[in-house]
This record gives sequence, C-alpha cells and structure tokens, in this order.
Amino acid sequence: MVLGADSSKRKILLLVFIDGVMVSLALAIAAYLRFALDIFGPASANIVPYMQFSSAFILVWLVVMAAEGTYNKRNLYVGGEEYRRVFHANNLSAMIAVLIIFSMKAPVSRAWIIMTWGLGLLFLMTSRYIHRHYVHRRNRNTAASTKVLMVGANSEAADVAEQIDSSGHLGASVIGALDGTGEVDSRLTSVGHITDLEQRVKELNPDALVVVPSALGGEIKTAFQEIKKVGPAIYIAPSLRDVMESRVSIQPIGGMPLIRVEPAKIEGFAWFVKRLFDITATLMLLLVLSPLLILVSLLILAESRGSLLFRQLRVGRDGREFKIFKFRSMVTDAEDQLDALQHLNERDGHVFKIKNDPRVTRVGKFIRRWSIDELPQLFNVLGGRMSLVGPRPPLPDEVSNYDQWQRGRLGTTPGMTGYWQVSGRSDISFDEMVKLDIFYIENWSLSFDLYILAMTAKAVTSRAGAY
Repeated sequence: MVLGADSSKRKILLLVFIDGVMVSLALAIAAYLRFALDIFGPASANIVPYMQFSSAFILVWLVVMAAEGTYNKRNLYVGGEEYRRVFHANNLSAMIAVLIIFSMKAPVSRAWIIMTWGLGLLFLMTSRYIHRHYVHRRNRNTAASTKVLMVGANSEAADVAEQIDSSGHLGASVIGALDGTGEVDSRLTSVGHITDLEQRVKELNPDALVVVPSALGGEIKTAFQEIKKVGPAIYIAPSLRDVMESRVSIQPIGGMPLIRVEPAKIEGFAWFVKRLFDITATLMLLLVLSPLLILVSLLILAESRGSLLFRQLRVGRDGREFKIFKFRSMVTDAEDQLDALQHLNERDGHVFKIKNDPRVTRVGKFIRRWSIDELPQLFNVLGGRMSLVGPRPPLPDEVSNYDQWQRGRLGTTPGMTGYWQVSGRSDISFDEMVKLDIFYIENWSLSFDLYILAMTAKAVTSRAGAY
C-alpha cells in the first residue's frame, strides 16, 4: 500500500496505454509537421520506414518508461519523482532512437526525432498531470481507502497526521496514534502504547504505519522491534518539515540507508542555471511587453513633470547596495514627504507601506494595482543585480534594524517577485515574510522558481493584496 497511489494492475495497464497513445501522437504530429508542412524546409520521404520505426519507437519508449520506474507504485500520483522519471525516460528513449537510426544508417529525418522528443515530453508530462489530478479528485470524492496508524503521539506526529488528513487527494485517513513517551497531543486519538503495537495492528488492521522517531524517545528501540513483526507498509517521518523534497534523497552507506539533504546554497551550476533562465526569460518578457512599456512611459510623462523612472538605493545579495528601477508612480517629492507620513504606516517591522498613499498619482494607482510599476526591474535582472525570483530588496535603513537571523534573507540575489508574495503579498507580517524568504533560499530549485512565477501571474491578475 502506498499513500496516494492507485496501483492495481488494471490502473497501471491503463497508464501504459495512455503513455503509448501520447508517444504515438508525438510521432504522428512530428511527421506531419516535418513532411506535410515542410517544417525545417522541403523534404521528401518514403512513409514506409517511418511507419516501421514508429512502431519500434513506441515499444522502446514504453520499455524505457518501465525501466525508469514510471509505473512503480511508489512514484505515482504524489511528489515530483514521477515527473522527474518521465523526463529522464523521454530523454533516454530519444537517445536510443537516434542510436538505432545511426547504427542502421536509416534514411530518417533527424528533425522528426527532435520534434518527437519535444512533443513526447510535452504530451507525456501533460497526460500524467491530468491523470494525477483525476485520481486526486476521485480520492477526494470517495471515502478514504487507506487507514493510517501513527507510531508516536507528540506535536510533530500530530502535524504529520494533520497533513495526511488534510491531503484528501491521498485517499488516506489517520485512525489513531500509539504513545511512546507519555506525551499525547490533543489533536490525536491515543489507541495504546507502542509496546502494544502488534496487538493494535491486528485489531485495527491499518494499511500503513507512519513512524515519528522524535515521538518515541527511549522507546525507539522497542518500537522498531515491534514494527518488524507487523505487515503494513511503513513510513518514517524525519524532522525535515522545512526542507523541500527536491533536496532530500536516500543514500546507502555500508548497507545502511541514510537521508541525504543537499546543500541550500545557490551557487556553482545551480547559480548558472538560475542566471541563464533569468536572462532568457527576461529578454522574452521585454520583447513581449515592449508596447506596454512604451504606452505607460507616455502616460506617466503626460500626467506630471519629472523623471520617467524612480531610482532608489536598495540592498542586494550579501549586503551589496544597488539602484533599483521602477516606473514613477508618485509625485516627484515623494521621498521628502516620507517622514511626515510615518505615523500612517500599516506594516509592522522595518517596512513602510500604506494603502491610500496621498503621494501616488492617478497613473501610479493604475500601474501599482497591476504591478506594472515593477516592470523596469527587468533591466536590473539583465544587469545581474536582481533575479526574476528572490527576496524583495530592502532599503538600507531597514537592513540596519535587522536582527541577525533576519539578515539571512540577504543570502541570495533579490527578486522581482518571491515566495512570500505568492503566499500573501502585502498581507503578512514582517517576520513571516522573512521566514518565507529564508525558506526559499534554503530550498531553491528551478521548478520552485517556475511555480512562484506562475503563482505571481495569478496573484497579479486577481490583484490580491496589491497596493
């Protein structure tokens, strides 16, 4: 039994069939684009070898998908491991296809293979995403089928239990907890002591045990001796609730499995990937948004005299200062009026912000409402002073009042948007904002950046918390 997985043979065969259809579509559409529409130039082709190779490639794709564990029940429907394995399987399948073609010296278009690889990745990822959400929705709409018994009953065990119960897509529910230290959190229902584990398993017949070592204290050895005697699936919950799954893996050392947590620094190749993504995405955004940038510039200059851009000294990575760019949304003497408005500040901590700021112009209200005033920071990103995603760059005066732990948010390049913005934007406390920024730094990944950018677009269009 695997939490969140519907792993019957019939369901797995359905998944194999869907993957086969997706690969077939990729092969067919790639052939249509290459030969019917003459993508990459005119081409003539005998359809027979393509039909033969297509049949072989579908089989190759499915065999590699199986070998990569994309049909293994432990990788299905939860977390990012399923998508990672599909990604690797698609790449490996395309490489094998190329080797087959070259070894046979077959007259097959390389562009066809390249397009099949790209379309195959798109279709397989999309179908897996849709299928996962179908399973999750079905689990939410049906009674929980997986009974979970917590081994441990402290506050950490209660947190884990709440996560299981609140994740309706798993189709699981916690039926009780076994006490190991005498500490039973009020959110849990105690069904006995861990020394009674074997008997309780027989009585309650759980599908899975979730073991929380911190809740067992000196009884941990006894607990594991008891666990060896029972049959349900066993999960061990490490005290790593603030660490993203992408940083965690199991590494055997001398036959003993250890939990490995990757370093939380954005440096080396990871920094290169982040920077390359920033440059590529920023250039594309500037190209698409250039008409809007020109229109807003004209409106600002038409409404009031003064500079088009507002430049302000901010603090970046490791405390280095730089000038941030924004479209001017206030009157030209806005900085001189700041001291007189301090009593209207609606934020705690070391941040100044008020909803109905009298210094904001009419055009300024509009561009702030839609976060258009932030767009010139794309040039800060190109210059390397900022990133598309990261902690917002603070003012020097704010930094001078930071506690030592709060300075941790200066550990990476500041961003145009960040994790705290998509978690609440202007509506969270300063300490909560710092904690979310530090969480982002400690758990960075490119997929995390993409998630934040997607949620930012959603937040901006809904205008939640923006002022």
